[in-house]
Amino acid sequence: MAELRAQEGLAAKALEFTILTAARSAESRGIPWKGEIDTADKVWTVPPRRMKGEREHRVPLTAPALAVIEYMRSVRQNDYVFPGDKADDPLSDMALSEVIRRMNEAREKAGLPLWVDPKQNNREVVPHGFRSSFKDWATDWAPTPEEIVEAAKRGELIEAYPRDMIEVALAHRLDSKTEEAYRRTDMFKKRRRMMEAWARCCGGPVVKRHGRQRRANANSSRRPVMPWYDCRRLAAPLPPCTSDRHRLMSWSSADWSIRANA
Repeated sequence: MAELRAQEGLAAKALEFTILTAARSAESRGIPWKGEIDTADKVWTVPPRRMKGEREHRVPLTAPALAVIEYMRSVRQNDYVFPGDKADDPLSDMALSEVIRRMNEAREKAGLPLWVDPKQNNREVVPHGFRSSFKDWATDWAPTPEEIVEAAKRGELIEAYPRDMIEVALAHRLDSKTEEAYRRTDMFKKRRRMMEAWARCCGGPVVKRHGRQRRANANSSRRPVMPWYDCRRLAAPLPPCTSDRHRLMSWSSADWSIRANA
């Protein structure tokens, strides 16, 4: 994320917002200034007409996501949060991909590994792939019952992210029509904690410990001592970034072992 934030242009801001909200790029690119973003309640409400599933979708806005909105407000050009080249248009669908292409061109010239996805034959990462990265991250964060009990004995809270909540965050419909019919909540409060943890995962420093890549404690200069998460110092537990895909996609540090595009 640090490398992405160093990029110039409004498309880089749009890509950052898209990653932080795990949204589809069409949804984030088309945000109007009126009617969707509520900075007071820290929520982005996408109307059914703009959703793939034609159903309203609420997205909790974290501090980094709100920071992007406030920056865009300071450079407002038209009726869209992320304006396009034409006066009355939003950002184009290729603008976000172009940001990644420019980053990889700069890396290639510098002799650095490219941002690629090993699950897709080392193809250059694409904006939509970050939704997959988010799902991998949220799914991998699954403490065992024993870990939950032991943490409770220490007075610590460990939250697992159930599949339904992850699917709601991605604005997916459930496979079962019966389950879909009975689901009346969007688990908004719980999703806010999950999105805050995701934002920290994307933007936090990275350290190595016992052969794994781990996130540093956000409130300490020391390397983390907990094997998987630190529930004592963070408002919500911070999942590690362990899979190849979100090692490639978090973009937080040049120290990561990123697979090169051989």
